[in-house]
Formats: sequence, C-alpha cells, structure tokens
Amino acid sequence: MLGVRDVDDPWQGAAVYEVGGTVTRVVEKPPRGTSTTRWNSAGLYAMRPAVFPYLDRLAPSPRNEYELTSIFEMMLQERVEFAHLGDRKAAGATSAAPRISRPSTQARKLTSTTA
Repeated sequence: MLGVRDVDDPWQGAAVYEVGGTVTRVVEKPPRGTSTTRWNSAGLYAMRPAVFPYLDRLAPSPRNEYELTSIFEMMLQERVEFAHLGDRKAAGATSAAPRISRPSTQARKLTSTTA
C-alpha cells in the first residue's frame, strides 16, 4: 500500500494513477503539466517482505538515483495488485476512510513468501 496526497500537478514527486483505489501506474517526477492524475506519492509505504526481490532488481534511474517508486512499475508489470491510501477529504469524498481495493481474480496478491 502507498500513501498519496491530492495536488494540482504531481510533477515534483511520483504521479500515482489509480482506478477504484487500485494503483495502475506510478510515474516518478513526470514533466510539469503532463500528468492526468492529481495523486502524488506521499512517501508513506506499507510493504511485505515480498518486495525484497523487486528491490534487488532496482537499478539507478537516469538521474543516477535509486527510486523506490520504480518497484511499483515492476510489480504492476507482473500483475501484483496493491491499493493506495489517499487524502479522501481533499479529493471530495464524504468520509476520511481509505478506499482499499480487493484483488481481482486475475491479479496476484502481494504476499510474503517467508515466515
């Protein structure tokens, strides 16, 4: 799960695209004015040990930085489904409770393979 916040343009961080509370795409530092989402990564993550193999595969970005958000794209390519926890009041929701998606039958759940 990753925390997001509502912003006018997420160009300074990671743009988080979602459908029904399920993350579909994460773009690190998109060019200003190019995002079609208002969700920006808040830098708050809750992950299980199953993410470690993705971290092992992480390579430096063109800016020569290890960007944690890059693992989300790897996970999405492998059909691992995860949800976001957003600022629902800022987004116009009537409740501050997070929207959490239920994994579809076509997507793998992110689960720990270790005890």
